[in-house]
Amino acid sequence: MGLLYVARMCRYDLLHAIGRLACLVTKWDIHCHRMLHRLMCFVNSTMHLRKVGRVGEGVRTIGVHLYAEADFAGSKRAGRSTSGAFL
Repeated sequence: MGLLYVARMCRYDLLHAIGRLACLVTKWDIHCHRMLHRLMCFVNSTMHLRKVGRVGEGVRTIGVHLYAEADFAGSKRAGRSTSGAFL
């Protein structure tokens, strides 16, 4: 849960991998264990990376964009489709 919080706050690149592993908690096998180990090795080797956003334009030129996807982070292994959006 701690890694999920970190991913939501400053490491958006980890969200898909963590979400995929979270869906497989009830069907955990050796493949999931390997994926978790690889994820933790990646996090350990990239702890210095942070995502920072800045807006350098005027307030009047900023727009809001919404992207929707029918299979936002679906699992090919479990065969479930999820819906989601990115604003």
